[in-house]
Amino acid sequence: MAKSYYQRGKGFKIVSGLENLLVLKSTGSAFYGHIKDKYTLLPDVYDRIFSTEVTASYTWRLFRDLDDIKKNSKGFDEAFEGVKEATLSTFATDDSASVQATLYKMTETILGKFKDVMDVSYALPNKHYFQIDMSMSFNRLSC
Repeated sequence: MAKSYYQRGKGFKIVSGLENLLVLKSTGSAFYGHIKDKYTLLPDVYDRIFSTEVTASYTWRLFRDLDDIKKNSKGFDEAFEGVKEATLSTFATDDSASVQATLYKMTETILGKFKDVMDVSYALPNKHYFQIDMSMSFNRLSC
């Protein structure tokens, strides 16, 4: 995903990102300590499946002109790989207190590593899976 815009008198605005990156974590994710009110439906959970389809976008500093973009073009590929790596490694290794806590850590990593990236935005919608009791044995029917 990449979008670019020219802002008259300011320069080029470039937005890059990841789309449709499906990830699943079977343990090491929680959801607890949230504010509870009459609308709260979810109980505290200290170990849960965390699955989402990641969409991430990151906005670069303004580029003065096409020469400025060309001069810095090597950084686009490096940042794409770095954003993907930060997303996957944080997702996999973070002992996540919540989806929001994990995406904050991802964003913090990216902004710390790429000085020309000015902001990062993530969408991590929950993908729900229903638990199945696998303790039952199934017999194959013979014909």
